[in-house]
Amino acid sequence: MKARAPVILFTLLASFLVPILIGNVYATSGCVSGCQVTVSSNVSAGDGTIWIEIDNNTSTANTGFYCGSHTCRVPLPQASLTFANNTAVTIRVMNSSFTGASTGGHYVWKDWANYYGTNACPGGQCIWTMGQMLVIPPPPSSNGIIYNYTSTAGFTAVFDKQFQYTLSFNDASGNPLSPAPSSVSLSGQTGGTTTITQYSGFLSNDLYTLTGATWEGWTVGITPSGQTLDLTSGPATKTIALQAYPAIVRNRQ
Repeated sequence: MKARAPVILFTLLASFLVPILIGNVYATSGCVSGCQVTVSSNVSAGDGTIWIEIDNNTSTANTGFYCGSHTCRVPLPQASLTFANNTAVTIRVMNSSFTGASTGGHYVWKDWANYYGTNACPGGQCIWTMGQMLVIPPPPSSNGIIYNYTSTAGFTAVFDKQFQYTLSFNDASGNPLSPAPSSVSLSGQTGGTTTITQYSGFLSNDLYTLTGATWEGWTVGITPSGQTLDLTSGPATKTIALQAYPAIVRNRQ
């Protein structure tokens, strides 16, 4: 039993330290009195205003009575929100989806992140949570805020901006293809590879290269190769020619 005592003690210490370390990894610095938090979004001002609700718009001992002396439903960006040290902090984004006023883009909620647009984490952001409720520090910690989250460590409400696309298909002879392919593969300039099975809908704003399709159980190419679907700034409608030969398939059947 004596030999196991140090192991048990170390395990207990680790259980207390892990939540603290999680908060520290993505923070700017520690805070003693007022803890500073910067909050913004990736939506341009011309496309819409993102609203947040702090601490469920309530004032309690647990939240340090922040909402007792501040407006707790505010638009983004917020350059500096100040919370009492070691109090629980929640920030909920109130928008979930909307149409951009200036671009017509379709915005859908994606995640809360910090270090957005930097190389600190893969994909240009450190994802804090996929939910619309941001909790500082993150679960499973039951502690309150003890670090500053400002500058690039500040939080960004991230939305996926999408545009509508419509695709139709021709065969190798230039005639309308029937049936349509079961799937089409797209390679995004910034977002990786996407496979779609519906040919009218919304995709993230990106420049896509069409790389291939599956038709009647066959993998067929695009002709000519290198065709693109440009959704960087607006909707797009495109007819794609596939290296598909319906007459040959019918004869084989």
